[in-house]
This record gives sequence, C-alpha cells and structure tokens, in this order.
Amino acid sequence: MTNMPSPATTAGMEVLRTRVRRLAVAGLLAVDERRALMMIHAAGNGTVLALLATPPEKRDSGLGDAMFDAVLGSILVSTPATPDTTVSAVAVTFATVVPDLAGLTDAERALMTEWLHRSLTSPHGNV
Repeated sequence: MTNMPSPATTAGMEVLRTRVRRLAVAGLLAVDERRALMMIHAAGNGTVLALLATPPEKRDSGLGDAMFDAVLGSILVSTPATPDTTVSAVAVTFATVVPDLAGLTDAERALMTEWLHRSLTSPHGNV
C-alpha cells in the first residue's frame, strides 16, 4: 500500500511550488527550486508536529514565524541577482557565473559561454 498525499496536501504543494518558481524567476533564490520547496515544506511539517506535540499552554505562538524567517534566510539571496528579468539580463547575469559552475568541464564551460555570447550578440534579438 502506497502512502499517497491527500488532495489538500497536493494542492498546497502546488501553490508553494508556484510561489517558489516566482522567486526563482525573480533571481531571488540562493538554492535550486526543488531544495527551496523541500526546505519550506520540511520546516512547515516539523513546526506543525512540534506544536502538536506540545501542550497548548506551553506552545510558542511565534515558532511558525521564526521557522519561516529562518528558512527564508537560508534560501533567499540578500539582493536580487537579476532585478531585470528580461532574457538578455538573465543571460548576462548567468554568463558572469559560468566560470564558477561546479561539475562542468572546461570545455563545457567554454561551450556555454559561447552560446550565451551568441545569444546576446545575435542580430535577431533573443532567439
């Protein structure tokens, strides 16, 4: 027997996924989208379980907000990486970090740099 999430949980995760995606598009995430989504989800679940396990008179009413602030501090950059979200602006910003991308060979970095340069200098705009 599989443990399928409830329709409410599935709908809630979709709302959260959409919101995290907006943060990513705005250049505000310091971690990848999946990591951000799972960190928020895990912190929320853990907070709820901790509060439910605590007698009502001893519950910390500010725990949820404190956990949310802690997670945001871990997943968000301090300033937008790309305030301008046009394709050109994102490409320019991305090109600045290509040399530091882990897991790529020098040849792969060179190829990615070439593609970005071609995209940015194409006479046909953002094709």
